[in-house]
Parts: sequence; C-alpha cells; structure tokens
Amino acid sequence: MGVISSKPLCCVNDLPYELLSYIFHLARLEDPDRYGVPLLLARVCSHWRRTALNTPWLWVEQEFPFPEKNPEMPLNILFLEHSAPLPIRVRFVNIHHPFSNLLLHTPHQWKSLVVMYDHVYAQTVRVFLAGIPPRKLATLENFEFRCYDSTTEQSANISVLSCLPLTPWAQLTHLDLSGVFAQDCINILGRSEKLVSAAFYTPPWLETEVQSTSVLEYMEKLKLCLQITPEFKGFDPWLRRFTFPALKSIYLSHYIDEDYEWPIVPDIIPFLSRTPTLEYLHLVNYVSSEDIRQILHHTPHLTELYLRLWDNEGELEDFFQALCYEPGIRVPLAPQLQSLCLEEVNTNFDDRFLAKMIRSRWWADSQFVEMDRPMPVARWKRVDIDFSWLQSYSKAFDHEMEVYQSQGLEILYSSADA
Repeated sequence: MGVISSKPLCCVNDLPYELLSYIFHLARLEDPDRYGVPLLLARVCSHWRRTALNTPWLWVEQEFPFPEKNPEMPLNILFLEHSAPLPIRVRFVNIHHPFSNLLLHTPHQWKSLVVMYDHVYAQTVRVFLAGIPPRKLATLENFEFRCYDSTTEQSANISVLSCLPLTPWAQLTHLDLSGVFAQDCINILGRSEKLVSAAFYTPPWLETEVQSTSVLEYMEKLKLCLQITPEFKGFDPWLRRFTFPALKSIYLSHYIDEDYEWPIVPDIIPFLSRTPTLEYLHLVNYVSSEDIRQILHHTPHLTELYLRLWDNEGELEDFFQALCYEPGIRVPLAPQLQSLCLEEVNTNFDDRFLAKMIRSRWWADSQFVEMDRPMPVARWKRVDIDFSWLQSYSKAFDHEMEVYQSQGLEILYSSADA
C-alpha cells in the first residue's frame, strides 16, 4: 500500500513574485478592453492585489488619457500612479481632458507625446505645453504636433510650438509636425540627429539662404507634404539642406493654390543623387512619364513605387515601355523594382504595353531554376493599377494575367467585365 505524502500541494500564491507577475503580464496582453485584466487581477485577493499594483508593466499598455470620459478619471489616476517608473505614451485631442493637469507631473515618463488640435483649442494647447516643466523630457522619443484645422492662423501655430520647454530634439527618433512654419521645421530637423522617421505638413515659405547642410545618418523614412504658391518655393529649400545616407522611404506631396505648373524634377534629382539607399518612393501628385524616367535613373535600388501619371495621350504607354526590360540593355531602368502602384488612372490605354512590361520582368519558379545566370532585373511581386473608371482589357491580356497570378504574382486591376 502506497504512502500518502503529508506535504501540501503547491498553491499559486506560493509562486515567486517574479513568476506570478510575468503570468499577470501574459494575461494583460490578451486583454481586449485594454484595462480590464489589471483591475480584475487586483480584486482576487490581497496577495494578487499587492503583486498587481507592484507590477508597473500591467499599467502602461495604452495611451494616456483613456477613455475620453470624465467618469473614468479614477482609472486614469490608478494606471498612471502604478505605471511608474516605466515610460508611457501621452495623446491629446484638443487637450480638454481633466486628466491633462495630472500628466504635467509625469513628463519624465513620457516616451511619446501626440498633440492634435484645431483653432478652437489653440489657447488650451498653449497653456498645456507651457506648463511642461523644463528639462524633464528625458525619455521622450516620439513627438507629434498636428493642427488639423486648415483655418488656423500660421502665427497661432508657431506660438503654440514656441511654448514648448527646452525639448531634447537630439534624442527623438520620430517627429511629426503639422501647421508649423517650414523654417522652424527645418531648424528642428537639423537638431534632431537621431531621427529614424519624420513627417512634415507645412504652409508655404519664401526661399532663404542655405547656411549649411545637415547629415541625419539614422533617418530611414521621410514624409513631406507642402503647400506651394507662385511666390513660394517647392521641395528644394527642404531637400538641399539635408543628406540622409540611410534613407529608405520618401513620400512627397504638394498642394498648389494657383493653377500653374510646378516642375518636380529640378527639386528631386539633386536630392536623389545624394540618397543612394532609397527603396520606397511615393509621389502623390501627377508627374509625366519623362519626369518619372529621370527620377528612376537616379534610384537604382528602388523596390516599391507609387505614383500618378498625367492623363496626356501616350503617357501610360511611354511609361510601360520605359519599364520594359529588353535583353542586351546595359543598365535597365529601376532594376530592383518589385512593386508598382499607379493611382487614379483616368485614361484608357493599349493593354499590350502593360502586358509586355509585366512579361519582361516575370518568370515562374520553374523558369528561374533553369536559368544559367540571374536576371539583371528583379521579378515582380505586385502590380496594382488603380482606375478611376473601368478599363476594357482583351481576353488575351486577362488570360495571361491569370497565368501569372497562378504562379504567384499579385496583380490588382479593374476590368469592364469584372
């Protein structure tokens, strides 16, 4: 007959604090309500409550404040108190939440600060920013300041930004500014030497003398959205001030007040010549096939391209022909290109040009195995033609695209027969 041990079974409360705390953390990751699990764990028993309240990572998995309702004020206070000393993310829309004053006591914890406002709350934003204690943003990495009301006066935007305390620009890794004078954005960018990504939405500005060129060696992603008028300049005052030796992605967009043509190539080409690592290019505004050919000649490592082409007759066919790989070409255009998206195509074209372009840069896996040497161009991964209306395609084109799709190519296009 076996001997029954008198040793009591292990209880969950006998688990070391570190293990129980980690189990709580795993449960927190599965919390669909973002704050329900910590509250539930803290109500089970006194031991679990002590463990939960002394586990800071349970209380920082959301942005502060949450939710934007006055009755939830105690929740914000509870989470903020027990999140210390871990970094937190702060996000305000118009800064009218009563929790904002309490957050001003915790800037040393802020990892991310996002402020979005319109002109109605401009003064409230000024007061909040001015109330941030100086030299306390030691953990700040991400700063986003967005004015989403186009009627806001530029002077009001600048005064709001000037209310910031001494901001440690040199330690930021992400920066997003909207509605701030371009010259101030440029000055800030020049001091933010550790940036990895940045986005700017700026009003127009007059050209000024270039004092020096700054090198941002960590920048990988840049987004510029500018307002342009006949009296003001385009991207050139921005781009010629900076060199980004590690830049992989750039998004360019401009808004023109007057009905006039603004050439993009003179602004972009010198910059691209200094940016040999570029892999992703997104041009929001319409360009000609000749412009894009010049741009592609200076981006040999480009893998993804998003653009709009002018609706002039023959523009699409010229572009497709330029991208065709012809055996024997010493330096093919965009040899690393794998993804192409043409946005808002507003004109019909001969689908034979598109089929030829795709065919010249596509081969099945079985064909690749039989090749004696690698192809001098990359194989397509994705081709997306976004039409404003339905384009008529021949049956031969549809059949050929179906074959490519069955071989693994992702092709998105609209058809009159769809």
